[in-house]
Amino acid sequence: MTQTQPVSSTTPAVPRGFLLPCLRCGELGALTLRLDSMTEDDAIHCPECDADYSLSDAQETVAAWSALLAWVQLAPPLREKAQFGSWPRPAA
Repeated sequence: MTQTQPVSSTTPAVPRGFLLPCLRCGELGALTLRLDSMTEDDAIHCPECDADYSLSDAQETVAAWSALLAWVQLAPPLREKAQFGSWPRPAA
């Protein structure tokens, strides 16, 4: 007779919420929202570094990243095998 392994009653933890990094310390998934003060300067809190942010702070960060990502998407691709310093030089 073959021995069977017991079935585990625990399931792996599923992350809940938004796994966003703190604007100051970068800790992933630590941010909390104060639902009672969404219009205040401390609507977003990081317990890791004790930083407080307003919603406008987060919106400014998203806007800055959006501008960067839009620029990167519009940039022409580099030639294959292009390396630093290997750009063609004008003929002398």
